[in-house]
Order: sequence, then C-alpha cells, then structure tokens
Amino acid sequence: MLQTMTLPQIAQKCRELDPDTAINRDMLSTLCREGIIPFSMHGNRMVTEFSEVIGCIANRLMLY
Repeated sequence: MLQTMTLPQIAQKCRELDPDTAINRDMLSTLCREGIIPFSMHGNRMVTEFSEVIGCIANRLMLY
C-alpha cells in the first residue's frame, strides 16, 4: 500500500520504528534536493512515498 507523506511525517514514522534512528527531516530534505529520493511538491511541501524513502536509503547504504 502506498503511503504518501510529508518529510516530517516520514521522519516521525522512522523514529516510531527505531527510536535511535539518525533519519531526520533535514537529512530527508537534502536527499530529495540531491535527487536520491524522488519527491513531488504539494504547495510548499515535499511529499514522497515512505517505502520509496526506505528503499533509497537502504540502497544508498548498500543494505540490499
């Protein structure tokens, strides 16, 4: 199931799944601006799919 969320919502969900995570809104924003995480703009908010974020970070860290 697709879960389109804003970057703060994604950061919060990551904290819920792993309280010690280093993932935060600023990190996600930087990864989006660098083109690592695909996103779209809804007004002035960046939104993306939660599963896409997790996949991109895992791929970037070579966890697959």
